[in-house]
Amino acid sequence: MDWNAIGAIGEVCGAIAVVITLIYLSRQLRENTKSIKLQSVESTFKEWNECLKDIQNTDGVGLAYAKALKGEPLSELEEHQLTYMFRRIFNAYAKMRYLESIGVSDPFNSESLEIALPHLLKMEFFCQWWPVQRSRYAVVFQQYLDEFIERNS
Repeated sequence: MDWNAIGAIGEVCGAIAVVITLIYLSRQLRENTKSIKLQSVESTFKEWNECLKDIQNTDGVGLAYAKALKGEPLSELEEHQLTYMFRRIFNAYAKMRYLESIGVSDPFNSESLEIALPHLLKMEFFCQWWPVQRSRYAVVFQQYLDEFIERNS
């Protein structure tokens, strides 16, 4: 065997090694992307669960929320608390809609959040809150929520 044959075998082995490396790297990249997407969904639900925990408190924002559900008048402090609670809630909704738009969220997770949405939209507090706060959200989310309100009126 001469040096040309040995060089050719080396080149073939090198090419095979490059192909194997590229296949390995593409699989790793897919797994990493999948993991990042799952972390985004998980963080959204963590935020949502924190909001639910705060709402269930018998004082603070939980009391303000309970009063708003009953249609009772709110103090200035309670309105302030509820305003920021709604911002947290609707930030989670907006994030979930975004994740859904890029194909990360599955229908089960999106539907889980949307089940609670009609209850919030029927609150008098929301009807006053949304026109003032809507500009804080992306136009796509504003349109989604406006359409959701219209469908569920």
